[in-house]
Amino acid sequence: KLFDPNNGPLRDTNFVTSSSCETGFLPTNVYQFPEKWHKRRAYTHNPEGMPIIRHKDEHGVEQETTLTIHFGSQWMSLKPDFVEYIVSSMERKDSLASRFRDFLIETSKLMADETFIP
Repeated sequence: KLFDPNNGPLRDTNFVTSSSCETGFLPTNVYQFPEKWHKRRAYTHNPEGMPIIRHKDEHGVEQETTLTIHFGSQWMSLKPDFVEYIVSSMERKDSLASRFRDFLIETSKLMADETFIP
């Protein structure tokens, strides 16, 4: 009932937000923050831009995905099918989610709870 596209309070969304911070909790590209701000410094160490992650999609096809990190609300409501997708992705070592996790570990980056990839 929560995610019913016509009548549910969350409609058909995986993201719930608010408007009480300086970005309005709107999804904000990390490059839109001032250069010296901690969130930008934490994720923009690559001079060529955002990380390019090599991974395999759910069909086993090799892909390269450029990830643009955004910040938004740390409070989210996720649909069951999306949660299943994330869990199954994390079980595969070659998935985008697993390879991004590996990238964060290898580069000693922390991932704040309000960080997401659109």
